[in-house]
Amino acid sequence: MCAWFVLGIRQVRNTNTASAIVAKPPKIARPQAPRVDSLLRSAKTLNPDLTVNVLQGRLALLQNDKARALRILKDVVRREPMNLLAWVYAAEAAYRQDEASLRLALSKIAQLDPKAV
Repeated sequence: MCAWFVLGIRQVRNTNTASAIVAKPPKIARPQAPRVDSLLRSAKTLNPDLTVNVLQGRLALLQNDKARALRILKDVVRREPMNLLAWVYAAEAAYRQDEASLRLALSKIAQLDPKAV
């Protein structure tokens, strides 16, 4: 029981730290990317919450790896079709890469938040 508690605290701390770094667009400093990736991998351990996956997709976007970002985010929206943030990042990843995915993402964004489009 104690181990789960400690793991949970570590996951929350790592997720929050990574989220704070990734939230500063438009680009992430090169030295920060490996640290954020490490934090997210650690936070993902035995964690069913897809927030970590969304942050991994965002990190890939900030590193201009749109193919990886889209792959990660497509998996998130498949598992959580009501995840607006994942759809927004998926649309960003699909822009000029995958027109069908972009159309689908924009459609879902409009459906989930009509004021957004």
